[in-house]
Amino acid sequence: MPSIFYSQVRKLLTLGFASTTLLFGCRGPQKTVEELAPATTVSSELTSQKNSEARMAPDEIFFAGQYLKLIAQYSHKDSLPNWSEASLKSREDGAVFDFTANFNPDRLELMTQVILQASDSDGDGLLSESEFLSFRWDPQATGALGTSQSWNYGKEVYQKIAAGEAGVTATQLRQWLVAMGPLLKHDLDLQGEHSYRLALVRAWEAVLAGHDLNHDGRLDSAEQKLLTQERSKTLLKLTRE
Repeated sequence: MPSIFYSQVRKLLTLGFASTTLLFGCRGPQKTVEELAPATTVSSELTSQKNSEARMAPDEIFFAGQYLKLIAQYSHKDSLPNWSEASLKSREDGAVFDFTANFNPDRLELMTQVILQASDSDGDGLLSESEFLSFRWDPQATGALGTSQSWNYGKEVYQKIAAGEAGVTATQLRQWLVAMGPLLKHDLDLQGEHSYRLALVRAWEAVLAGHDLNHDGRLDSAEQKLLTQERSKTLLKLTRE
């Protein structure tokens, strides 16, 4: 298995030439930043599961984590967002970062499971008001680096999501994650897509660098195998019922 020279990732993505061949030494069509991941397969232990999340590549975990990070960060800018009137405008200019990929069923389910596992303290599958308000985003939950942070959404947000029910369900969480998309996308547009793309690249570089055990600036076959095994274990933990 060819080595991954992760120090080249940023330059390649900035120029728009990212592909599995250039970055990970395997054959395949050109991929966007959304699709970057080591060219390895998920373990047989995972693929034997019936749920679709078990067939997701390691990058799904990474980007699910990035979206949850945006959710948490946005709460400190606007603790009472009005997502009901927001709309997500589609991009047709070949943008490298496909924001709408955050709303595919696999990734939505993964993000929902992260929130439930972090906050559903009594394990009933519902989030009470106190459980919802206590959520902290921990990057390590999705195998990334960084410090945990709480979100600043209050009881008004909880009540709006719960819609009069006794607790927030997994379905309501998924609906909310999608509904927040236009607000997050607008916020990113103000920052500039290029800046956010570089931030994603740096975050992915950090993941790769964390598995560069001999610190030679690349991931050899053994290090790539370790990365994939760890991401697969993380995925199994998050999707196990």
